[in-house]
Amino acid sequence: MGKKIIHQKLSEGQKTELMLRQALDWEQAKFLTFVDVEASKGAEEGSNDVIEKITGRPPKTFEEFLEAHKPIWVEAFKPRE
Repeated sequence: MGKKIIHQKLSEGQKTELMLRQALDWEQAKFLTFVDVEASKGAEEGSNDVIEKITGRPPKTFEEFLEAHKPIWVEAFKPRE
């Protein structure tokens, strides 16, 4: 998309605090932090045939999804005047 995306690693506490500042309640912030931490440990890695069984198409990578929908993302992130 022509923009650099930088990932900043945060501690569990920093992630929770960030979500609290974004108006999530404590339970939501803690749960989303837990999900993020577990994903970083590989809990969501791997694949199976569920997506293909449900949709009739093999799953796409995140990069493939972005590329397939690039015009939508470019429009959504255009600077607003």
